[in-house]
Amino acid sequence: MRRLRLAFGSAVCLAATFAYACGSGSHPSAIGDSDAAPPSDDGSRTIDGRIIDANPTASDAPLGQLPTVDEPDVPCVQAGGTRVTLFSNADSGGNGSPAIAHLQALRALRLGTGDNLPGFATFDAIGQNAQVFDMSPGTVQTSFASEGDTIGAMIANAATIEYQRFDAQGAALGGRVSLRTGLVPSPIAIWIAAGGGGSLGVWEAGKTLSAAGITAAGASAGPAWQLSNDGVAASVSIAYVGGKYAILWSVQPTSQSNLTRFVLADPSGISGAPVEIASGGLQFSVIKLLPTPIGFLAVLLGAGGDNHVYTVPLDASGNVSGTAHRLLGADYPWDIALQGNEVGLVTSGNDILVDGSEGPRKPLFRPLDLTGHPIGPWVCLDGFVPTGQYQDMALLQEANGYALVYKTPADDTVLVKFDHLGTGAP
Repeated sequence: MRRLRLAFGSAVCLAATFAYACGSGSHPSAIGDSDAAPPSDDGSRTIDGRIIDANPTASDAPLGQLPTVDEPDVPCVQAGGTRVTLFSNADSGGNGSPAIAHLQALRALRLGTGDNLPGFATFDAIGQNAQVFDMSPGTVQTSFASEGDTIGAMIANAATIEYQRFDAQGAALGGRVSLRTGLVPSPIAIWIAAGGGGSLGVWEAGKTLSAAGITAAGASAGPAWQLSNDGVAASVSIAYVGGKYAILWSVQPTSQSNLTRFVLADPSGISGAPVEIASGGLQFSVIKLLPTPIGFLAVLLGAGGDNHVYTVPLDASGNVSGTAHRLLGADYPWDIALQGNEVGLVTSGNDILVDGSEGPRKPLFRPLDLTGHPIGPWVCLDGFVPTGQYQDMALLQEANGYALVYKTPADDTVLVKFDHLGTGAP
């Protein structure tokens, strides 16, 4: 499994003060694909081979003062649709196929990117002509995003932030654009989103989150600007909607607390005051912010192991607009995508314990409504993925359903296409 960069410590209680009233290397396992689960003496049970906590603690459930509903775990149904292997483990010499965490449209192609992919991958809409462009211009990290016809790259070096535009064949278009120099301390992470033909990058250096934009012409939109300076271990998700960038981020002012905010921004700076979503003794990270017809849906990962996947609805200004949902049976959320008035979620299920340590997990899909409430059962996409294997999952809206890329238990990277419920052909 891919591991979070955030250091949660041992706390598992999600307790916080919300600013609004109720109203983003593991241990190898000997277990592979088997559905068999070890017996349990703690009152838990198994569903589809996944261990289900019979008595989730109250402290695990609430997101501070925001009402939180536990959505029951249910047996999963079999996935439908079509499946194509993009990259095989065998072709890599047994070293594992590429792990893709973000999937976007690039003209008629699909662009795959991710922290565990050194560069980017492209393939056509039916999964043919797949190739990886092995490049990482930044000495610290490079993040890529589709700008529609081109690919934008935000490049973090030891003391600088740069931007470079590429075509779909990986050829540089123009020179690098300098966005920030003389960074002390050095940046440790960078995020990117594209919109209106340009891009916006956010990077973390010390306790500071900063940002800078690129115009559709590929030029700097102005000086870099500060997003926050009050915590470390940042998690960030950026979405483009209505001509604005929506940014949701979480930082840790201390090792046992989080501060989470939302803001709308232009490439040249913040538009209006940030909205404080939560603060205090909270332990979670931002996975993704998704624009929807009624505002946004945020997916959060709570601290601890099983049953820590949360969905939180926000209005168009970023205010919490309804009840949060904890999806029991889900362990690590990877991505969400919009399909009309529905949302699709892909996640790893609860793991099977192996010698008291985290074990393998099944990749799962679930259809949700726009508020994050399930509207169908879990869909089992495959067997158990070994713990020692990198895993990323990426979901993309298609005309009649979704396109999903994930790594199988055999360490192949596959493209699966299914309908809005995950059970039929698109």
